[in-house]
Amino acid sequence: MLSFLRASSPIRTNNAANNPMLYENGQSAVKFDAPESQYVMTHTIPPTGGENEVSIIQPPFHYHIHEDEYFNLQKGTAVIFKGVDPKPFAVLSEEGQTTATIPAGRYHRFENQSQNG
Repeated sequence: MLSFLRASSPIRTNNAANNPMLYENGQSAVKFDAPESQYVMTHTIPPTGGENEVSIIQPPFHYHIHEDEYFNLQKGTAVIFKGVDPKPFAVLSEEGQTTATIPAGRYHRFENQSQNG
């Protein structure tokens, strides 16, 4: 590939200046961390099911071409699925496992399965 033929990168938006970005009447949020931080962003996602629909912040089934994705539960219960397997790859909870990693190139999705209320 000839580098002079590559399109220029898009202008970056300073989303961290808008922290936290609130959605769904404050029930969900995205907080971008500083560049030196251990994490890129923190998602606050309401529980799936019951009175809650799927949150706009909850990513759909997806994968990352080059990056591993690291999960670090702060509160509640999260369920992570890899591929099309209906059985969870990991169940994260405050009382048990709190971290998980999905390697680059693996399709995955996750849900907040904390109790409503």
